[in-house]
Amino acid sequence: MRRLGFVVFAIGAGVYFYCSTQLAAVEPVPPGLSIEESVRYPAGQYQIGEYAGAMLGGLGLLLLVFPQGR
Repeated sequence: MRRLGFVVFAIGAGVYFYCSTQLAAVEPVPPGLSIEESVRYPAGQYQIGEYAGAMLGGLGLLLLVFPQGR
C-alpha cells in the first residue's frame, strides 16, 4: 500500500504543480461566473486541475501514513 500511496502522491503533486505553472500563463477567469461557466476558460480548467491534484496528493499522503487502513 505504501508503494501505491507514493505513486498516487507523486502523480497528484505533478498534476498540481503542472496546473499551477500553466495557470500563471493564461488570462484569469472573469469574476462572477459559476463553476460550470468557468470551465469554458483554460484558467478554470487549470484551477480544477489544481484541486484534483491536491486531492490526489492528499489521498496518497493518507495511504503513505496509514498503509494498512488503521
